[in-house]
Amino acid sequence: MNGNNLSSLPQCSPEVSTFRIALIACYFGPLPNYMPLVFHSASFNPLIDWLIFTDQCVDYPLPRNVRLIRCTLEELACKIEKACGTEVKIPTVYDVARVRPALGLSFQEYLRGYQYWGHVDLDVIYGDLSKFLPVEILQSHRRIYCRGHLSIYHNDPETNSAFMRATPGAPDFKDVLANRIHCAFDEWAGVWKIFRYHEIPQYHSEVIADIHPPTEWRVGRFEATELPNHPHQFFYWYQGRVFQTYYHREGGLFDREVAYIHFQKRRFPTPTFQPSEVRGFSIGPDGFAPYDRANPTPGEMDRLNPDRPRPLVEVFARKFQKLKRKIGRIAKR
Repeated sequence: MNGNNLSSLPQCSPEVSTFRIALIACYFGPLPNYMPLVFHSASFNPLIDWLIFTDQCVDYPLPRNVRLIRCTLEELACKIEKACGTEVKIPTVYDVARVRPALGLSFQEYLRGYQYWGHVDLDVIYGDLSKFLPVEILQSHRRIYCRGHLSIYHNDPETNSAFMRATPGAPDFKDVLANRIHCAFDEWAGVWKIFRYHEIPQYHSEVIADIHPPTEWRVGRFEATELPNHPHQFFYWYQGRVFQTYYHREGGLFDREVAYIHFQKRRFPTPTFQPSEVRGFSIGPDGFAPYDRANPTPGEMDRLNPDRPRPLVEVFARKFQKLKRKIGRIAKR
């Protein structure tokens, strides 16, 4: 596990608050092959630290604001169970999302000195998060944003334990943590309803590019779920910022800046470049490529963001794996 010796990090702009924020990710199993790009994008947010609880190590330098903390799935469950005083079951890595609202309460020894904490995903390239976390929003809300891949909480005992409050129309946290109820407890169906009912101030705005996942038969071009999409568009990271770039119908080239891009359920070829070697890179269905903010033509955009069918060999391999998992579950009954 390494930390790097970056001589300096980008300085925050004058309008950025001085609040310290810790973002927690729990990831078990081999890290994705594009993680150096994720960590590099995180490094451009000097007032935010990433605390990654994982059973993995890395053999490349980490930015000073990214820390890997050794932890197993079983240890995570025990940690949450002790903090919450109730049964916790996390049978698979996919069940980690259910317990994320309890992380602030469970990892207080790591969160001392931070005014805010949040939970995040790692299938993300981060932009300038501070730009989308203005001081007035942080000061007037106890929870900011509602996605599982980014939710931020004020770090105080009342807010950190709010998910435990009994709330009509929302799941009971004990059932969720014990794996008796499956729902998006960390998003709209759970914590959002709890905070709303108890009138705890929370804030949400669609400031991200949440990319539609591929389908069974198509890999599909990158299109965002909550943003307007365009016939010719693609996404890129450049010097600490993330953009959706598109052509207007009359030929104008436009950049829409977003807080980050989330590309769930996607596998990419290993990047062929080092993050420190480029000023920017494109982000698309075929992975990542160096990009220096040139003025692309519509055709070039289409090549960076293609729509294509999934290879039949891959389709049948996925179907076979799905069938094996189903048979395995039946055999365990």
